[in-house]
Amino acid sequence: MNFMSIVGLVDQVIFNTNKNSIIQLQVDNAYYQGKLNEPETQLINIEVNSEIFKKELNLLKPGLIIAIKGRIENHQNVMKLIAERIKPF
Repeated sequence: MNFMSIVGLVDQVIFNTNKNSIIQLQVDNAYYQGKLNEPETQLINIEVNSEIFKKELNLLKPGLIIAIKGRIENHQNVMKLIAERIKPF
């Protein structure tokens, strides 16, 4: 099993009350500079269990810095990031 931890700005939260919601994070790529020598920002989608993290999902707003600990899974050659813990700053 592969583990991951990531820190970023909340771009948007896509709610799905029946299954998994999606948190979209803005993360600066520290190892790549764009054409204007500015850090490139990437959008990363992270799956979150809507029932377990119901309270946290309601508190997340765009622009909030959060840290996520979770795991990486491979589903039919598609990498998925799945949150196990969310910590707002």
